[in-house]
Amino acid sequence: MAAEAIAQVVLEVVAYPIFYVIGFIVVKILSLGRARILALTDRGYEKEMRWYQFFVRRSGIRFWTPESIILVGGLFTLCAGVGAYLILS
Repeated sequence: MAAEAIAQVVLEVVAYPIFYVIGFIVVKILSLGRARILALTDRGYEKEMRWYQFFVRRSGIRFWTPESIILVGGLFTLCAGVGAYLILS
């Protein structure tokens, strides 16, 4: 039980913010700075959303959700790591 609690804290405090920052940078670059992204503190705010929904509409404006930014950051990190491994090996 203690190991699960420690793993959850590491995810919440270390991994999610790092992947959020990486994903934020990637999305802003790919959208040429036009993407509107919700803050990391809004994570889990939209209760009726499904895991595959990347956007949420608020007042008619489309925003990227924090969960989708974390996912983009994780996928980018994975692809960069595999690419680096393949190039260096």
